[in-house]
Amino acid sequence: MNEGPDLANALTATGGWIWANGGECGCTKAIPLAALVARYGLGAPLQAVRLKMKCATCGRPPASFTLPSPGKTPEPIPLDRVPEAMRAFV
Repeated sequence: MNEGPDLANALTATGGWIWANGGECGCTKAIPLAALVARYGLGAPLQAVRLKMKCATCGRPPASFTLPSPGKTPEPIPLDRVPEAMRAFV
C-alpha cells in the first residue's frame, strides 16, 4: 500500500522544512524536517507523521503539510514561524 511521499522525498523537494497548516485554530508553523527525521526516520510517510503531530494551540494534528514554494528555489526557513521546541534543529 502506497502511503504517499515520505520524509526523504520532502527533504529532496525542499530546503529542509515544510509548512504545517492548522485546521480549526488556523495557525501555520514552519517545521524543520531534521526534527521529524530524528524522531521518525527518513522512511516515515508524511501523512503518518502529520497525524502524530499536535498543534500547541488547539491540540489537533495539522490539517495539511505544504512544501515551501513548490517548484522554486528553496526558501530559507522563517525562524519566527518555527516552534520554539524545534529551533535547535534549524
